[in-house]
Amino acid sequence: MSSRQRQGSIRNRLLGGYLLTTLLALLIGGFAYRQLHTVQRLFHKTEFFREEVRYVSARLEGRTLAISSLVQEYFLWQDPAEKRRVRTLLEDEFLVAEELVRQLGQRVETAEEQAVLAQVKEVLPQYQQWALEVLDTYDEEGSFGKRTEWELRAFNIAQGQLLDVLAQLRLVEQSELVAAWQSVNNSVNTALITILGFSVAMLLFAALAGFYVSSYVLRPLRHLRQGAQAFGEGALETTITIRSRDEFEELAATFNQMAQHLRQSQAQLQSWGEQLEQEVVLRTGELEDMVQKQKDLLGVIREMSTPVMPVYRGVLVMPLVGIIDQSRALDIMENLLAMIEKSRARMVILDITGVPVVDTTVAQALLQAAQAAGLLGTEAILVGVSPQVADTLVSLGTDLSGLVTRADLQSGIAYALSRVIVGSKSLKGG
Repeated sequence: MSSRQRQGSIRNRLLGGYLLTTLLALLIGGFAYRQLHTVQRLFHKTEFFREEVRYVSARLEGRTLAISSLVQEYFLWQDPAEKRRVRTLLEDEFLVAEELVRQLGQRVETAEEQAVLAQVKEVLPQYQQWALEVLDTYDEEGSFGKRTEWELRAFNIAQGQLLDVLAQLRLVEQSELVAAWQSVNNSVNTALITILGFSVAMLLFAALAGFYVSSYVLRPLRHLRQGAQAFGEGALETTITIRSRDEFEELAATFNQMAQHLRQSQAQLQSWGEQLEQEVVLRTGELEDMVQKQKDLLGVIREMSTPVMPVYRGVLVMPLVGIIDQSRALDIMENLLAMIEKSRARMVILDITGVPVVDTTVAQALLQAAQAAGLLGTEAILVGVSPQVADTLVSLGTDLSGLVTRADLQSGIAYALSRVIVGSKSLKGG
């Protein structure tokens, strides 16, 4: 419509009197009604979908942390039954996580949210696969080996990627929420500007009609705009009070109801977050206690695997049982030297009757123990050498000339006692 047509329309309204004024009022009311219903639909959409997306994504993040806790718990168990129990719980968590992803797929709408959800669907199976591979590798190695450490790092990387994608989903959802509120604000502002324009025209032609429009339409819309703007800035405690017994009052009631629901949802999410944090702290403390108990138990087992027993004043016996590897050889050396220093022993008997296999590592460990004892003034005696062990030592070319050997423990003790008694008599005679 041109400027002349607009001016002619104004003159016609002035000449038409109340009929044209009523027509303008109806136009303003119809436009305002349509805009207000648009705002009301946006309110309902934001209230339902955004709350659901935040809730489901928070639950999915909690399931991710629960899967990580179960993987850490699996390393603490040696009992097959407990391991099967942890695997069963892990599979249940996988199913819950997949169901939550499906629920997210039903709730996201925008292309950006769909793109982030596609990343979640891509990373989640990798995260689950790494979790199972870590457990399988740990069972194959029988301990926390290099392959297990490598795959655990890959599992942690996958977990970090999944948590980053979920955080990205929250940011996208938050931006969509801000965009929704901006759309609401724009709709209200558009309605306000349009109605103000019509009001100015009506004030030029009929002061009474302009006053009516300003009192009946603009004031409620101003309250709505201020409330929507404050709500969009994060003031969730904002409420709007309109007493008009029409759509404005209904919209204000809808706004206040949505604000109340969002406040309750925020409080509930905060409560869930605190409960989840407390549960994680509790589970972490329990895992640390179990790890410490396992370390203490391993220390006791290590001490029991290399006992050193005094059989006479100045005579020690170290019975060796089981497989001797590099780590146990170091424990044998440390315990033996500590007991020699403590008891001031002159003779030490190394009994290898219970050692099923003697290889180069075992032979070197025995020689080093004897040499270290000799440096402390203690003579080492090797007993319990079976024919098979003797044949193995000869085949390996091991030089045991620095060790005194006896057939069994009894003869070794007899030899040690004779050496100690003779030495004592020599000291007395001197």
